[in-house]
Amino acid sequence: MSETAISRSIQMYLIHENVMVERVQSGTLKLAGNRWVHCAKPGTPDLWTSLFGGTFLEVKAPKGKLSEEQEFWHNRARERGVRVFVVRSQKDVEQLVFMHRKWEQEWLKSSQSA
Repeated sequence: MSETAISRSIQMYLIHENVMVERVQSGTLKLAGNRWVHCAKPGTPDLWTSLFGGTFLEVKAPKGKLSEEQEFWHNRARERGVRVFVVRSQKDVEQLVFMHRKWEQEWLKSSQSA
């Protein structure tokens, strides 16, 4: 399955699970009239989600590898406390959603007992 197909499957699943998800466009796009739109920096992950209060997902095909720009971006973000996961299937994301639901329940329990 292609990264595009995996990404679409993941986005549909997250929407179904009531999780916010946004596709992130990186790089530069040329528009009509020789105009340019500068998007996110190269290496920025493919998706942003509301999981765990905000998490980036890098979608890769089963044998896909991170580019140097992606590795740099992911490392820099993680050093600053930003959650970034590389996912290769909808099943990977299903596991993240399961962990998120458990985290939410624990957080609610602890906030109610405080």
